[in-house]
Amino acid sequence: MEKNDIKITENLKRMIINEHPYAISKGADGRWRTYVKEGEVEQGRRMIVKARRKDLLDAIASYYVLSGNEQYLKKCVSIRTLFPEWLEYKALHTNADIYIKRIMTEWARYYENDPIVDRPIYLLKKIELDKWAHRKIKKYDMTKNMYYNFAVIIRQCLQYAVDMEIVGNNEYERVYIDGRRMFRKKGKKSDMTQVYTRNEVKALFGAAWNDFLHSEKLEHRLAPLAVMFTVHTSIPFELWRDMQMSERPIITTALTARQMNKRKSLLKELFRR
Repeated sequence: MEKNDIKITENLKRMIINEHPYAISKGADGRWRTYVKEGEVEQGRRMIVKARRKDLLDAIASYYVLSGNEQYLKKCVSIRTLFPEWLEYKALHTNADIYIKRIMTEWARYYENDPIVDRPIYLLKKIELDKWAHRKIKKYDMTKNMYYNFAVIIRQCLQYAVDMEIVGNNEYERVYIDGRRMFRKKGKKSDMTQVYTRNEVKALFGAAWNDFLHSEKLEHRLAPLAVMFTVHTSIPFELWRDMQMSERPIITTALTARQMNKRKSLLKELFRR
């Protein structure tokens, strides 16, 4: 890993120093010193000495970043560690509690047990994120809406890290998904799922008339009439007449220009009831 691959911002430095396991002290010679962990053995460490405290802190941050010590660094800045803080920030910008609950559901389903959330975010590059996102889409057979709901967390957590100056850029913004090739298409619902039978319409109208004539708790007094009017005017006039004599399903459709001319008669019929 090249040194210029990583931007050590002040916030990233602060997080690293907060997790630094060794004491930082000033010696009798006026210089600042500490240890950093080195090697796999439990006691493996080496001393770093600098003339100024600021230089020592810079050296500590640089050491852990450039050494690629993921086990240490993931405690400092990963999607998992950022998620609670970002979620709290997100909640400040909406009054929709259900939206926050949906994000938590998405986290539990797609992120909670995924190793990527424990990777140091500054090590997450475009290619790794691209492969990860495409694998998720295939694994869960995502539609366009499913993907956008799923991707909110990683995209906005990484952007939050940029805004906090923990990393220099949001690598997920470079990930491109070809929706036409990747997303599952939603099939058109069958006609039989979009219909009312004669008995269903009769029951609906009965409940609506009962509410209109007897209910004292209606927020909008004319709401029951509006329901019946909507059903009337979304059913072609001829089919409405046929419904009185038939048990077959009645398919609701948009009115044509010709059918619009029948509205007056339909309204007269409605209010004669």
